[in-house]
Amino acid sequence: MSEDDEAAAARRDRRTRNLKRAGLAATILLAPGGFLLGSALVWRYYRARRASTPDQQTD
Repeated sequence: MSEDDEAAAARRDRRTRNLKRAGLAATILLAPGGFLLGSALVWRYYRARRASTPDQQTD
């Protein structure tokens, strides 16, 4: 694969990722119930983030 092909593939991947994010944002902001969907996604993100970090207990 040449460098031009790799650069084109990287651009295509970025564009796809950005379009998916834009679609999700539009759904959250424009669709009825989007606020609930957005809050559920945020809740899942922070729950997963908290689960991935070790607990720090102080005695």
